[in-house]
Amino acid sequence: MSSISIINSIKNNRMVKKRGLSFKNLLKNNILSLIIFIGILLIGVVIAGNVSVQNGKVSIDDDLTVYNNKLFVDVSEGRVGIGTSTPSELLNVYGTGGSGGASILINSTGGSPYTRGSLQIINSGGNVAGRGIGIFTFNNNETANATWFIGNPRDFSAPYSDAFIIGRKGGSSMDFSSSERGASSLMHLSSEGDLSIGTTGGGARLTLYKNTNGTILKLQDSDGLCNHNPESSSEIVSCSSDVSLKENIVNVNKKALWDKYNGLVVREYNIISSGDKAIGVIAQEVAQTNPELVTSEKVSIYEEVYSENYGSAVLEKTGENEILLVEQPNPWELVGLIQDLKAENEELKTELCLKDSSYIFC
Repeated sequence: MSSISIINSIKNNRMVKKRGLSFKNLLKNNILSLIIFIGILLIGVVIAGNVSVQNGKVSIDDDLTVYNNKLFVDVSEGRVGIGTSTPSELLNVYGTGGSGGASILINSTGGSPYTRGSLQIINSGGNVAGRGIGIFTFNNNETANATWFIGNPRDFSAPYSDAFIIGRKGGSSMDFSSSERGASSLMHLSSEGDLSIGTTGGGARLTLYKNTNGTILKLQDSDGLCNHNPESSSEIVSCSSDVSLKENIVNVNKKALWDKYNGLVVREYNIISSGDKAIGVIAQEVAQTNPELVTSEKVSIYEEVYSENYGSAVLEKTGENEILLVEQPNPWELVGLIQDLKAENEELKTELCLKDSSYIFC
């Protein structure tokens, strides 16, 4: 008998007294209630309907509802609903929080920094690559473009079977913002794969935007750094050239520079992929005269294939090509050659003027 039954028994006793029943019956009921209460304390068992408590353990034989479906346990399906009485998954949380509110808050002050307040999603199945694991979001009030997936995708084929993916269904763009509402986009990735930093309207494969004049791109490695500053009709590129970064400083060997570039054959040709006409060199020809300017690199070949798991076309690696690259001329070497040409021209003009001062440059 539960505590509620004991209270009801006491109420019945009061009613018995009011009705004028004998003291003997009243005493009998009180003794019976006391015996049951003592039995609960000694045995530790409470049974009320489909709920039983024994030795600190609670057993429920039917669905459990707490305070108007604030918490609901579907015993037959093994599901728990918070804020809903119809959980569709093992745990279904239905929140009605306002703007900026969260349905689930994970917060902990204990543990190490990398586990404090963390959420771990683990697939303990035998084939993790095929099943996929991650966070999937969908907004029923919007189009399928609101569907997001973060984690390891459901795909057997490489390289997607072992990868961390942030994807959006429907071919929509993605934004990285400093605002919880996404009003101020710091980085924008369009549905065509164009990446824009500082703006959402790039129109190129990579767009960098800054609303003030100055350096917009900085490139740096162990040798030095270069700053790129676009202007209205040109680009200013400034690279580190401090004397503290250099050693063995001597005058340039102009003859060696001429020998370096005199062997190059400049061609005119059309680019196969675009049909554009261009002027440049052929790497195989440069390798014959200036092998130090030529390097090789393997380039992956990708083809679009349809993926049933994603419902759209994805790029799949089908092979590799080895291509030759040619190092572009150092602009300061060209400056040295121009200076050498100017010096030779001055010598020629001096000789000609000594022979005939009527020349216009004399």
